[in-house]
Amino acid sequence: MTGTFARAGDVQLLQYEHGESAFAPAPAVVRHGYVSEAEADLIQDCIAGDHRAWETLIRRYQQRVYNVAYHMTQDADRANDLAQEAFLQVIRSLHRFRGEASLSTWIHGLTIRVCLHHLRKERRRQSDSWEDVAPGRPEPAGREGRPEDEVVRDQVQREVRLAISQLPLKFRTVMVLHGLGGMTYEETAAALGLPVNTVKTRVFRAKARLRASLQHLVGDDLDAL
Repeated sequence: MTGTFARAGDVQLLQYEHGESAFAPAPAVVRHGYVSEAEADLIQDCIAGDHRAWETLIRRYQQRVYNVAYHMTQDADRANDLAQEAFLQVIRSLHRFRGEASLSTWIHGLTIRVCLHHLRKERRRQSDSWEDVAPGRPEPAGREGRPEDEVVRDQVQREVRLAISQLPLKFRTVMVLHGLGGMTYEETAAALGLPVNTVKTRVFRAKARLRASLQHLVGDDLDAL
């Protein structure tokens, strides 16, 4: 099976070519209450090789996958590449999904693992200079015609996201999923394959680091994470 990408808005949509032999018979999805009947049917159709089902699934999750990759790297080009790789992994691995967590949680976890593999490989390759692999600083947003409080709020959010992207990986991952992605502790733990208490501890320590590095921010911005 080979994969190519076509632009769909700001995120790349996976298109694919395959022979019938590329897909094994679809095993039943064990729902465990986490997967709706409609989503289970969609998964079955994807595993069976239904192109329209794959397009539906990818369109449903493409923005979330891109957001995770972008928050991990703060680089749009790298995020697009990692989103592409994540969807390739979804295609290769979906037949192993058994519904022990929601499909969204499973895809988030897979995306995080793709990002971690990329970042760790880059860090090993250029270990003499962290700046070479650190995320790029986003371009400043334009101020024209925007209320001052909105400009300030956006700037604060950019600084918070940038600070998160510079955390050590074990803290960055929990903050991307829990802090920025809005996942519960339990969902974050399921996505990362960690105990819930470990996730809570890492979130607590990550927030302590963020408060130390963002002392110049005022208000309750960090409390909202």
